[in-house]
Amino acid sequence: MIRVSFAIALFAVAGCTDTTLVVDLSVLPPGCRAPESCYARACSCLRSTFETECVLCDPRSQSTQTCDCSNLSTDGAEPAAMCLEMAQVCVGRAALTCPGAGARCVPAGGSCSNPLGVPPDVVAVTSGDGDAGASTEQRCAYADDVCCPGISPVPDDLGVIDANFDQSVTD
Repeated sequence: MIRVSFAIALFAVAGCTDTTLVVDLSVLPPGCRAPESCYARACSCLRSTFETECVLCDPRSQSTQTCDCSNLSTDGAEPAAMCLEMAQVCVGRAALTCPGAGARCVPAGGSCSNPLGVPPDVVAVTSGDGDAGASTEQRCAYADDVCCPGISPVPDDLGVIDANFDQSVTD
């Protein structure tokens, strides 16, 4: 019995000497990684100059595959860049609305007769009246996009009986 307990104790002590190190993959070092990039806070969102004016650092072009947006500054003041996905940078930046069901936004110089284009972004706006609350508008993402308006909805008749509507009831 003593031999068995000694063997178990020896095995337990000898078995615990080796440890395996496992990397914790949930801890990520700081930095901006693809699909995100460092974009300028003061981006004008012109499609024609987006790549040169707005993209300050693309991690896919860096040897480390990361960008440090906090070090990017154009005037030495606060960081001039944000780490965002491309779809988050320019949202509803056109000055004019792009109304109607099926509206599309095409790049500047494009034609509305071309079926290509993207739907406008739906953005929240305030009416300026503190009591009115917020509403939404459709606007193109890029400031220089051309809006191809959609079909305007036909307003409801608000319960007014149409003159040509047969109101008789038959069995």
